[in-house]
Amino acid sequence: MPCASLKGHYRVLILEDKIIIRKAFCRLLEDEPGIEVIADTGDGQEAIDLVKEHAPDVAIVDLVLESTSISGQEALAQIVELSPNTRILVLTDYSDHKSVLRALRAGALGYLLKNSTQPEELIEAIHDVAKGQPHVDGVMWKKIIELFPSDSDVKVELSRSKSLTGRQKDVLPLLQQGLSNKEIATRLVISEKTVKAHASNIYSKLDVAGRRHL
Repeated sequence: MPCASLKGHYRVLILEDKIIIRKAFCRLLEDEPGIEVIADTGDGQEAIDLVKEHAPDVAIVDLVLESTSISGQEALAQIVELSPNTRILVLTDYSDHKSVLRALRAGALGYLLKNSTQPEELIEAIHDVAKGQPHVDGVMWKKIIELFPSDSDVKVELSRSKSLTGRQKDVLPLLQQGLSNKEIATRLVISEKTVKAHASNIYSKLDVAGRRHL
């Protein structure tokens, strides 16, 4: 069933069978500029039907569905087949490398863990996958990298690519231009709080003290 949300640029569907968690996601996203939650459900088959009806830009999918006729993994695969333009962001408790590889092979573009994902990263991940950019939880990314030999060129490139996320790459040049958090938020259609979080992460990853050192 639909949950209230402001009109946004990216239309999002949420598949999560725990109603308290699902509604918390709705509340988190409803005031976020650029995002509109068009439907939420706890049933895998209903999620597929809603995708057919609404063709959302992003579907947030939990792989662990306890009270539904089909699994989150099955729903993911069918959504990819039915609506190729709908990007899949997995948000789940499964933290083994087999689960993330299976989801990515099935067509997911993002993979986050519930117990370690901050609100700012969820919002960032939605923007990334909606634009066709991968966004994988740092812990899971490390597990994937460790599958390759230490001298593998693939391992080196994967390690480098995790430096800055897509949204952080959008924020970085605006920080360097001297724009305020409010100006950046307006330019990228995100909240000032999200800009502050991105800036903090950028400073940490690039090992700089603040804007003037960028």
